Order: sequence, then structure tokens, then C-alpha cells
Amino acid sequence: MWPLEGKTNVSAGFGDYRTRHFHGGIDISTGGQEGFPVRAADSGWVLRVSTSYWAFGKVVYLHLTGGRVAVYGHLSELAPKIQKYVEDNQYASERYLQNLLPAPGQISIARGEIIGKTGKTGAGPPHLHFELRTGDNRPLNPLVTAFQKPDKTAPTIRSITVIPRQPDQLGMPLSTIDGRPTAKSYEFSGLPGGRVLATEPVVSGTVMIAVRTDDIIDGPDWIVSAYHCRLWANDSLICDVRHDSIDYRDTRLIELERLYDGKPGFVERPINLYRRPGNQLWNYTNVVNDGRLEAGKTLRPGLNQMRIEVEDAAGNSAFADFRIRLSPGSPSATPELRKGTPPRAAKPPATASIEWLENGVLFSIPESAGEAPPLRAAFLDYGLTRSLQSVPLGSEGTVVWLPAAASLDADSIWIRSGSNSIPLRLSMSVASINDNSVITSSDGSATVQFGPGDLYQPSFFRLTEDKPSPKARKPVSGVYALQPANVPFVRAVRMAINMDGAAAGSRHVALYRYRPQTTGWDFVGSERSDDEQTVSGKIESPGIYALLDYVAPPSIRDVTPAKTDRIRDRQPLIRFTLADDLSGIGSDADIRLTIDGQWTVVEYDPETTQAKAQPRRPLSPGDHRLVISAKDRMGNEAKIQRTLTIVK
Repeated sequence: MWPLEGKTNVSAGFGDYRTRHFHGGIDISTGGQEGFPVRAADSGWVLRVSTSYWAFGKVVYLHLTGGRVAVYGHLSELAPKIQKYVEDNQYASERYLQNLLPAPGQISIARGEIIGKTGKTGAGPPHLHFELRTGDNRPLNPLVTAFQKPDKTAPTIRSITVIPRQPDQLGMPLSTIDGRPTAKSYEFSGLPGGRVLATEPVVSGTVMIAVRTDDIIDGPDWIVSAYHCRLWANDSLICDVRHDSIDYRDTRLIELERLYDGKPGFVERPINLYRRPGNQLWNYTNVVNDGRLEAGKTLRPGLNQMRIEVEDAAGNSAFADFRIRLSPGSPSATPELRKGTPPRAAKPPATASIEWLENGVLFSIPESAGEAPPLRAAFLDYGLTRSLQSVPLGSEGTVVWLPAAASLDADSIWIRSGSNSIPLRLSMSVASINDNSVITSSDGSATVQFGPGDLYQPSFFRLTEDKPSPKARKPVSGVYALQPANVPFVRAVRMAINMDGAAAGSRHVALYRYRPQTTGWDFVGSERSDDEQTVSGKIESPGIYALLDYVAPPSIRDVTPAKTDRIRDRQPLIRFTLADDLSGIGSDADIRLTIDGQWTVVEYDPETTQAKAQPRRPLSPGDHRLVISAKDRMGNEAKIQRTLTIVK
């Protein structure tokens, strides 16, 4: 049974991109309003009910007849019998945060019974988050397994990105796209149901494809992820990606399924029609050669006829045809030492621009970099014995490939200019997947530690000094950017920054991540080393980090009823604004409201900074002592006291 009577607009789909996880259900828009009745999908009983200031907010899990589980998130109210059960536990523990598991059948629910009302508790604006799961907690696509949502609009295939897979070993030719060893995007044209490319990409070596596609269910403001994508080469199915269900243990692998760029936000990313290293998602099926397009395996010499097919959950489909031309060879340069009189001494090249690929880096060395004669070869060692593959690009210079799996003897590569060896400083380090690795800033004040299994494959990293906007709060340490942004982590890793000067004596210093879009800072952690010299925290991804010192307490203001109010309501609704300027409120236990010394439930929305509370039982006429207190993550505390006057 559809959970919302009269509300059918799907504003987010199953499997949509979320930062570091798949969207495990569908979102149903409530038009910016709250309070719409939410009905049980089928008969059953309450399996679990949780309350939190974050994530799903107030959420009910129903065990349905037949064994499936329905999930209803961001509720503003719970049905009275569920609310009483939750409230009893909240007052017994004096905690708003609850994660409760009633006994089977303890709270029975009939099909269509109202279990609560829509709201915006937890994250996001007013809407209902609805999930359907198997009995062992595996989310299912409800638009495929439960509902037949009216939808006559086919998905639109926008573009493809062709991505070169460069070699992991030295001495192997580079893969190229239109003569260059870098990814290239191509826009489709034509009718939505049958899109075409006006050009034929020319490739060599091994390449992969990611597709950008839009699917609209209920209006152009809500774009959802494609349900089913297939890649064909010469009438052979190469890769099949379907979003029927996900496993929460694999949810972070969305960063491997999508063309991950490291940027925040919920915007849909292109879907990789190939398996990246570490991608063990079950929804990749019929995968040939890991979805890679390669001579002799999935491509043949000359023209190859390609097709991408996309389908939505309602069965509407679209396709895009294009052709790829496989070049017989690679333009990679071969190192050839020339005999003759050495040229005059050459200056080291200027700092080369760098492009990070998933298994190494490309150095673009401009023609004007100072070498004489022009660059012909590059090497991993001063003795010029371990050659690197390179691609000359005419007047633009040369691109040199360095695989992350290569064994580095020094922090430079060597460019041959005549008989000279000219060093090009790397200023980066390799993080291994099998051993401990430490990335250190050039000034030695910041480190990022990777352990075995923290990455999906070996990767180059660089920890450089950065500068936030002058509008941003000033840090008490150097500001450090971990690059590149587009390398996903298997799990969070530890970053530490040294404390200097006055910051060393403060107990309010913590590690923060900088948000360039808003010039704000997000709390990461405040763990101190045994010698009290560094502050560290676990970071989820590359970004910009620094230490900040903050001693201001949270702000408690706009309390109603006001000081002078005399109220007749014996269970008055108490409202106030609670905001913290930096570290934020880290736990529900750090917000307390008492009336005459008795703890009272506080509902708080960190996004709007609004809080409310209501006495559980009617207050007697007369004066009552109200105390509100709040602590932020760094222990800074605010407290106010008021008198509530109840009149007959």
C-alpha cells in the first residue's frame, strides 16, 4: 500500500547518489509541508523505532506480513501507541536518542493504519523517506518490487565519458583517446529515444565508458538515478548494471559505481559501465573483461558499433548508438638515447601540471619547460635505465605517465635532454594498499596515515599548504589540502596536524574540514597525541583541513514563553533557538531542559537550529523553574534559567 494518501511525487529514487552511500529508498515530496498521515504498507508489527537529531530523525520500521520490512523516515509525529513506548524509554534513560526493538507483536499494526505524520526530523526538508527491505535488512527498489508508479517518460542519455586505463607497469604503451592519454566526454544528440554521437572517438589500448543519464518520474525538478544500464559492443553485451537492491555493507562502493570526482552534493554522477578495482557490487552482471574495451577481447581493429541502453523502473527505455574506432597502435614515445655532443646545460623544467588517474598520474611538461633539445624521454631513475612512457603533443609539450604501482627510488623523475638528466620533483608519495603509508606535508607539520586495506588500489597523494578565503574563520595552524580529490577511501583514515604557539596550550583546538563553497568549517575530531603536540581526527575523503581554536559557548536565545509571560496552558510548548558557531552539538545528551529539576524531552533540528519541548504532565498553577543548557563538541557550555508562571 502506497504510504502517503494523495502524495505521489517521487523526488529521489532508489540507488541515487549520496555522499559515500547509495540512497536506500525513495523520497516522496510533501510540497514543503508537514503533518500528512503516513499509512502502513501492510499488516505487521513495529520491528524498530528510532529517534535522533540527525539522519532519519524519527523513523519507524515495520515487520510486514510475508517477512519484508518497511521503513518510514523523517516523521514529525508518531502514532500514540508508538509515541508512548518511545517516550517511556526516553524519560527512563533521560535521552532523546533512542534505538528501540519492541518484542515481536508487542505493537501490532494493521494494513493502512496511521503510524505517524510526515515531517523534516533528521536531515533534509519536509518529505517522507520510504524503504522496503528483505527480512535480512537488504533494501529493495520499491518501484520495482512493490508499486507500479505511473510513469510514461523514458530516461534521457546525455553523454558518455571515455576513460583510458593506463598500464600498471613500466614499459607498456599508454592508452589514448583521440590521441591523448586523458578522459574525454562526448555529448549525444537526436531524439530522446535514440541518441547518436556526431563523432567517432579514436582509441588505442584499453578504455572504459561512463554514461550520464537523466530519469524524470514526477517533474523536471526531480532527477533520479537510472534503474538499468547496458553497454553493447558489436552486438555483444559487455556490462549490465541494475538497481534492484543494495547491501548496506557495500553502500560505500557507490564511489566506485559512479564517476567519482570528490565534490560534495547529491547531484547524480555518471554510471561506470565497467568494474573499477575493488568494486564487488552484485548488481554488475554479464561483465566481460571487467567492462573494459580492449583490442582482441572486447574491441576489434577499425570501427566498432556501440550501444548504450537505459531503462527506468516503469519499463520505459532509451538507447544511444555510437561508433568507436580502434587505432592499430599507440603514440607512446620510446626512449632512444641520441649520440653526439651534449647540448649546453639545461634548466630544470617548470612545475608540471598534473592529472590524477585512478592508477597513476600524468605529468604535462610544456615545450617551453627549458629542456634543450625538446623532451624525448623520461625515466624513473637518474641513471636513465627505467623508462617511463610518454606522449608528445607537438607544441603543447609532452605527457609522461607514472603508474602508482611503480617502485619509487626518489622523489623525482628524470627527463633526458641530450645526455643530461634533469630532475622533475614529484612532491607526492604513493599510498599502498598492503602496507602502512604516511603522506607528509612539505613543512612536516601535517600527516595522513593509510593502513593496509584503506584504499581500493595504490594511489599518489600530495599534502600541500593552502589558503582559505579571507572571509573564513582564521585557523591556528597551517591549512593543508590532501590531493587528489577524486580518490575514494575504503574507510576513514587518520590526519594529524601539529599545534603551534598559543594553540598548544588550549583545550579547545580541533581538526576541521574547510568548505570552499560556503567558506565554513566542519568539525572532524579533537584527539591529542600522548605528547600533546598534535591534534588528529578521522577523515572520510581528501579535502582541505586545519586546526581551529574555539572557546565561545553555544547560543540559546528566542525562548518562548518569554520572561514576563503569564500562561494558562498547563502543558505549554517551550521553543528556543540553539546554535553553535563552529564545532556544533555532537550528542543529544549535551542538550538538557529541566522543569523544577525534572528532565524533559527536547526535540532539536540542527539544520534550522530550532528546538522545542513540552512538559509530559500538566503543571500546577504557580511559578516553575525552567533551566536550559547546551554543550558543544569542545565542551563549551551555555545555560539559561527562567521562571514559567502558570495562571488559572
